[in-house]
Amino acid sequence: MLNDVKLARVGPNRHDSRITVKVLKIWDTIHVDTGEGLSFLFLDDEGTKMHALVERKDQHRRFRRLLHEEEWKTISGFKVRTFTPRIRLTKQRKEIFLTSETQVDDADAFDGFIPLDLIPFGDVMLWSSCWNCLS
Repeated sequence: MLNDVKLARVGPNRHDSRITVKVLKIWDTIHVDTGEGLSFLFLDDEGTKMHALVERKDQHRRFRRLLHEEEWKTISGFKVRTFTPRIRLTKQRKEIFLTSETQVDDADAFDGFIPLDLIPFGDVMLWSSCWNCLS
């Protein structure tokens, strides 16, 4: 049985999670390890944003067909990885991997208020100073 969870509560040890999210953005990426990639930015009804990506290149076409910007979707069968990148899109230290087992269904649009999920300014300044040290 699947458990409906919010993005802030998904984790790498749960394989029974189902999320309902709005697809905010879709873009092509290039990864040093895997080559071409496909990324998404998801938003849930609590305002939490999380990066998602397609794990395998042979699945890119499938997810381009299933996921479109500004649409609400219910997604299950995904993997979650915890990471500590130098640069990240959101304050979440997790990202979602969409796999061949991932199921995507249409969801009702959420029309309520969604608070902003912003990275605190102090964190931005901290990462900016670290980034300058790496240059």
